[in-house]
Amino acid sequence: MSGKTYALMFIGIILGGCVGYGISLVYIPEAVDNYFPDNYRAKFDGLTETYRDLSGMYDAAVSEIDGLGGDIADLQASIEELQGHYEDLTEAHTALEGDNAALQEAYLSLIGEHEALGEALNETQESYDALLMQYMIVTGEAPFTPQTPPEGTIRKDFAWAYGDETWAITLYIPEHLYDYYS
Repeated sequence: MSGKTYALMFIGIILGGCVGYGISLVYIPEAVDNYFPDNYRAKFDGLTETYRDLSGMYDAAVSEIDGLGGDIADLQASIEELQGHYEDLTEAHTALEGDNAALQEAYLSLIGEHEALGEALNETQESYDALLMQYMIVTGEAPFTPQTPPEGTIRKDFAWAYGDETWAITLYIPEHLYDYYS
């Protein structure tokens, strides 16, 4: 046999012994107790207990996550239902915007008509005032016609004497002002 063969055999025996010794440490607890100090066993037992506690916590967390998965499914169904309601409301909103645009156009048209009628009223009032002045000039007195009191007013009559004459006036006071100041 050559030197290389002896060297390979020697290396193989050394490696085999090391592997065997390492396996014996793992599988023979009394070898661990003999090799490592006493506090190692206490630390190992503490770590084993911690591992068991963490395993229990992990199992509880996994079951809670599974329960939350059901809650997520319920929430997803609620989201889909709300999405349907949102789409319905969006369609209704779009329809109402169209109606609002039509009403806005009608409103603007009515405002134009109102302004035209206001101008016509002002012109008519000016004509009336001019005719009234002409009437008063011709007759020498103002036309007295009874007028109906406005709604929501209270009639108050006042009379006083000044010199040789007695004067009288009738006032129509809005109810909310009369109630406030009385």
